[in-house]
Amino acid sequence: MAMRKLFIKLVLFMFFVSVSILSVELFVRYEIPNVYRLKNEWLSKNSSNVELLVLGNSHCYYGICPEYFSCKSYNAAIVSQTLHYDFFILQHYSFSGLKDVIINVDISNVFDPPLSKGEGYRCAYYTIYMNYPASFMDLNSHWEVMNPGALQRKISKYIERGSECLKCSPLGYGVDYVLENRSESALSDENAENRVAVLITARWKENFDINIASLMQMASFCSKRNIRLTVISTPLHHRLRNHIPLVIAEEISKTLQGLSQKGYFRYLDFSDDSTFKDDAFFDLDHLSDKGAIQLTDKINRVIYNNY
Repeated sequence: MAMRKLFIKLVLFMFFVSVSILSVELFVRYEIPNVYRLKNEWLSKNSSNVELLVLGNSHCYYGICPEYFSCKSYNAAIVSQTLHYDFFILQHYSFSGLKDVIINVDISNVFDPPLSKGEGYRCAYYTIYMNYPASFMDLNSHWEVMNPGALQRKISKYIERGSECLKCSPLGYGVDYVLENRSESALSDENAENRVAVLITARWKENFDINIASLMQMASFCSKRNIRLTVISTPLHHRLRNHIPLVIAEEISKTLQGLSQKGYFRYLDFSDDSTFKDDAFFDLDHLSDKGAIQLTDKINRVIYNNY
């Protein structure tokens, strides 16, 4: 009898825990706004009308405003998006009218490890909200509750900001890097040194080769469909550039310039463009709202031959 009661209590406890976990999962999926679901819904309905697609990570998410292009454009870049997932988005949606693709390849993403080895919790976002084909056995990629640290941060941010936790324009541009909100120390030398240490790890060359391979897949995909691929290196503040080892800067430039000269894509290097002054930056390697308009205008004029 005692064992039976213990078993019933255990079953009831497990049921309560399961219901609680499922409730949390459903809450974060359907109540908390997120950029992955937002972009998936927009692209699922409108991808066939897009003429110019922006891909990339936060450098493009905060740095390129589709509203300022001279054609029907959309910004599908997402914070920490790797080139592997950029290629997934390019293949996944029906871009039947696509003429141009713009993607950043620079110090912010070309040395990134595979997302599963970096910010692994983001893999679940692509699987859940954008239908990325992850293995059924990979529970971490199918359930947000399997990533408790990220889950806690997400819920805390929602409790603090409500629906304001997602700031994204109707065409996918991140609108919360406003110049007036920049911190006083954002452009400091100390931050520059720390930022480079984060971006360049001991495995930089291995990751570089993996990401260039993904870029070449995109180049082949675009070439077969007569889509013009434009690779950009976004502006970097001069304090950050001063801390980047010369061998690193040369590796990026030499590789991308070489591939461009062979005709795989057009390469626009804005990394040391001196026309981007302090007020163009929100921090050392991300543009402010003012800088984003400036960069978009420059790219627009290049694409439409008015530069």
